[in-house]
Amino acid sequence: MILRHLEFLVALAQEKHFARAAVVCGVTQSTLSAGIKQMEESLGVLLVERGQRFMGLTLEGEKVLEWAKHVIADYEGLQQSLSEMRAGLTGCLKVGAIPVTLPVISLLTTPFAKLHPHTHTVIRSLTSMEIQRGIDELSLDVGMTYLDNEPLARVRRLQLYMEHYVFLTRESQATQNRRTIPWAEAANYPLCLLTTDMQNRRIIDTHFHEAGAEVNAAIETNSLITLWSHLKFGQWSTVVPNSFLSLIGKVEGLVALPLVEPDASHAVGLVASDRNPLAPMTRALFDLAKQADIRQEMLRRIADPPADS
Repeated sequence: MILRHLEFLVALAQEKHFARAAVVCGVTQSTLSAGIKQMEESLGVLLVERGQRFMGLTLEGEKVLEWAKHVIADYEGLQQSLSEMRAGLTGCLKVGAIPVTLPVISLLTTPFAKLHPHTHTVIRSLTSMEIQRGIDELSLDVGMTYLDNEPLARVRRLQLYMEHYVFLTRESQATQNRRTIPWAEAANYPLCLLTTDMQNRRIIDTHFHEAGAEVNAAIETNSLITLWSHLKFGQWSTVVPNSFLSLIGKVEGLVALPLVEPDASHAVGLVASDRNPLAPMTRALFDLAKQADIRQEMLRRIADPPADS
């Protein structure tokens, strides 16, 4: 049994189809099938339920799959460590980020890319539950998510900033000379909000309920771009984290009012598997995020959004 055979099993479990798994692995279907068969003979157990098509893994196959993911991840970590000793980090950093962190994640990934020019980074927009699954299954190296609301399990954490909430709406007589707006009052506006499967929306709903208000969003989306489109081109209002302003800046015709009563905030940061040793790519991103200048720049961008061009 060799490492390549473990990769065959992981690909088959992901694709649930022999031909597609073979394409992912860059081999023929017969090579993939033979590799898995050889692994079954080596371990003395049946790993795959066989039929006219892929039927799933056996109980023993599921256990081997769990170990296979750890072995592959450890081997990749070993490769990264040896590469780092020779000529610096190489490889792929796989990051999962909840959508509301995407406006500021470049403040980490851009300096990371400059510091480690032989690496490349893949960032996926995911829910917090998908980040948990990715870290557990070792398909993600790092997540960027909430730390204190619905916290993830079996992870190490590094706080980056505290998220506060603002109400974005059209300028009107009702918003003139206003510095803040209560959650209960904001609930009366026509709202476009994120969908309820997004953790940010569940946080927002909680604070509306704390204010004794019911949320009736006429439009819901899981996309910040769609949210922004409705806000900019329609008569809609929304609630977003203050970090969102670092991306859109100050826009003519719109007003951003901090939400009060209650004053709400939540911790946002990085998470990674609590396994040891920490993979070199993951360790390098955590080390970068701990640097004072990086943290200060992130806090400055969030606190002082740029003017709209």
